[in-house]
Formats: sequence, C-alpha cells, structure tokens
Amino acid sequence: MMKLKKRVKRKLIIFISVGAVLLAGGITTFCLLNSKVPQEQTPEDSEEKPIVEAKKVQIIDEESKSRPYAVMINNNGAVWKYQSGMNKAYMVYEMLVEGGITREMALFRDSDVEKIQSVRSSRHYFLDYALENDAIYVHWGWSPRAQAEIPSRGINNINGLTYEGTYFFRDKTISGVGMEHKGYTTMES
Repeated sequence: MMKLKKRVKRKLIIFISVGAVLLAGGITTFCLLNSKVPQEQTPEDSEEKPIVEAKKVQIIDEESKSRPYAVMINNNGAVWKYQSGMNKAYMVYEMLVEGGITREMALFRDSDVEKIQSVRSSRHYFLDYALENDAIYVHWGWSPRAQAEIPSRGINNINGLTYEGTYFFRDKTISGVGMEHKGYTTMES
C-alpha cells in the first residue's frame, strides 16, 4: 500500500512538472507570436517630421506686484447656469463641505472679470489655501469656525455681509433660488 502511494505521488509530481513546462512553453509561444515585429521602414516614414514648438501659456504675470483674490464660489447644481467669471480664474480649489456638497475657491489676479457669481460664505477648510497663495479672501458670510480663524490667522478678507451694496450685489434677474445663491461681485469692486 505504501509503495502504491509513493508511485502515485511520483507520477503526480511528474505530471505537474510536465504540465508546468508545457504551460510555460505555450505562454512563451503565444507572446512571441503576438508581439509586434518592427516593419521595414519605407522612405516616407524615414523623412524627418517638423518639430512643433509648444506655445508658452501665461496664466498669471509672475512679475506682478498685486495680490490675488480668493473668491468663494457656490457649487450647487441648481445655480451652475448662473456661475460667472470662473473661466478667468487661474486656479480653482474644490472641496467637500458639510452635507456632501462642494464649494469652490477661485483665484483671480491681474484680470478684469466683469462678474464673479455666485459668491458664497467662507469655510475654514479653505483658509490654508488662501494663506498659501497670499490671497485676499473674498466671501459672503462665514461659518462660525471661519469667523473665528480669519482674524486670528491674520487673513485679509472682504466680507459681503459688511459691504453689500458697495462691493457685493444681489442678482435680481435670477428667480427660483434663495438669496444666498444670487450674490456677486466684480474685480473692479
């Protein structure tokens, strides 16, 4: 009985070894047959192609002495069609805020944007990014934590609650959404 078990075990080892060799050979053959063999180059292919020079895109003037503005922007789907000025921002941060929604902070510098809409309240999550960019933080209202941290961290800010009617306005042409979605400002303001 013992000899029978040894023979079966030996045959099984041989069978597995032969199978592994055949499998490896099959995989190698498959890879070789399916690999792309370089084709002969035709004279047309060997002609030198002109090098296309990349154009330098200037997003901001690095020599500018002006500070950027970091403007809090609404990102509520109900008012996307009213968003304005975002295409003039040189950078936009988007973050998840309470309730599973997101809010954006658009950075503007040396640009003449007619209307930036819709300006929303600040959140403390964005304060590091305003500081990182040495930006003047523009918002319309604030969360309690942002209200406490903006002055304690020395962040220059312009709040629509203080300057409504002077630098911040409500778009009266928009209907069907709350007043908090209608706030806007301009770079001139």
